Amino acid sequence: MWPFVSRRYATYSVEEVDQKPYDYIVVGGGTGGCVLASRLTEDSSVSVLLIERGPIIDSWLSRVPLLSTDFRSARSPTYQWASTTNAVATEIGTKRMISGKALGGTSKVNAFIYTRSIPGEYNAWASNGREGWSWSDVEPYFRKSETSSSNTSASHRGSTGALSLIPLVASTESLGIPRQKDFHDPAVPPYTCGLLDVTIDESGCRHSTFDAFLPPEITSRANLFICPESIVTRLDLKDDDNEIRVAGVYLEPSMLNSNSTAISCYASATREVIMCAGAIATPQILMLSGLGPKGHLEELGIAVVRDLPGVGANLQDHPCVSLLYKVPREDSLHELKHNPLRVIWELLRYVVTGQGWLLSPNPQMAVFALSKLLDEESRTTIGLEAGADSHSPDNLPDIELTGMPFNMCPDVPLDKSEGALSLVCILLKPKSAGTIRLGSLNAHDRPICDLNYLREPGDYEVFRKALRLGLAIGRKCREQGYSMRDALVPDSESDEDLDRFTRQRMTTIFHYTSTCRMAPEQELGVVDDELRVHGVHNLRVADASIFPVVPSAHPQAPVVMVAERCASFIKAVRTGR
Repeated sequence: MWPFVSRRYATYSVEEVDQKPYDYIVVGGGTGGCVLASRLTEDSSVSVLLIERGPIIDSWLSRVPLLSTDFRSARSPTYQWASTTNAVATEIGTKRMISGKALGGTSKVNAFIYTRSIPGEYNAWASNGREGWSWSDVEPYFRKSETSSSNTSASHRGSTGALSLIPLVASTESLGIPRQKDFHDPAVPPYTCGLLDVTIDESGCRHSTFDAFLPPEITSRANLFICPESIVTRLDLKDDDNEIRVAGVYLEPSMLNSNSTAISCYASATREVIMCAGAIATPQILMLSGLGPKGHLEELGIAVVRDLPGVGANLQDHPCVSLLYKVPREDSLHELKHNPLRVIWELLRYVVTGQGWLLSPNPQMAVFALSKLLDEESRTTIGLEAGADSHSPDNLPDIELTGMPFNMCPDVPLDKSEGALSLVCILLKPKSAGTIRLGSLNAHDRPICDLNYLREPGDYEVFRKALRLGLAIGRKCREQGYSMRDALVPDSESDEDLDRFTRQRMTTIFHYTSTCRMAPEQELGVVDDELRVHGVHNLRVADASIFPVVPSAHPQAPVVMVAERCASFIKAVRTGR
């Protein structure tokens, strides 16, 4: 395995695409945009323009799994800003928000985790009126996009898709949560622990959607035009006889310095524009174009093309709280920080064999639980058939626990001789939701995001159960003889101490969704069941913003599925089927 080879890609500047027509314009070359551009250009008779805010990044560091997850650093290809202070629990304060800024988007900097959620997730969408989005409808599109090396013979796993998946480790059977070989088996219960699938290819490299769906043989297609380091400032919306349609996009370079003058260009779309800019940027662009809450747009002096109150509403995330334990240094990534010889050894091992610590993603394991089934000792109640049915919309996991072999609480100092294990307790189904609003009329400026954590009291209740489960797992590890000492845990397991710990230590896990949700307009929906923006012709959205609610999964796999579904909708229109 030799990771140092760089590949070349044909790209276009904003000046080169200016005043040119394309059949389809995909705004955002992130997790979903790369999938969509790849699928649409399978038909050589259509042209596709793919516009991405960030650059193409294909360096060695961007491909080494462990090193490429350093997305919090300033040198990483990310788009970073601070959320507003939570309006209810002021102890929470501002949180740093991050999304990917490169071809491949957040799939270039995330922790590789590939989870679909259980069938009941999508059956819940269908039971709430989302026609064509039940488990039986979406499962073929999950299979289409993946090649699973962990469960090659399973009928529910893909074997010819673009995304390469491999598994890793864990178990918590003593608390009534059974270990499963494959999280994605639709027959397993919704409470489970086991190995995680991750998007790493056979050579041991990160496999983002850019790597998977837009390798050089696809980017070289004559009908695909990739325009990186470019930002869409607004959509060109026409009102013809009270019929609103999108005709194209205005764009300019995104990498401007203080001495640069913005170059405003225009590209027209003869068929459709598809927004894939993500749950933060997609509603921002729609609002800058006059699609959004009427009162907010009028306050900023933006001409209202269509009053869509759901644009920027219902911002959801997976908030998390970490329990921190001291463990032997050789069992954590702190060994690499303080042992230069180990770093050299692991580097050589990875370059020569494609194995070792640099291959390891983080986290490596996960536990999914239902808070309603946890008893006072944090044991899952077994034998409740209703709770075991993973196809039921009533049984969605609302807790995830993952183990990270390093200190997720940098304000807690550790001795150089010590290692750390962070047990991250994640709220999968928060009842609270926030908003995205424009801070200015400049598309380069970060929007105002209020994550609005813990507004709903029910979120405290689930966090208490998540923390108690995490503490119980810590006790079980010690009972089994593992050297593990408290470094940062709540003062007690009382409701008051758990709630205080949650407010003080809670942070984001960077899973922003649902700001242009798929629902009727009267339910603050923005797109219909075929991802078309309500009341606007030829405009769709295909990213995490369309989820009716944040799913009980890391968003990467569901976003890929949504992009696959969107491509099928578009192809059906083009072929008349």
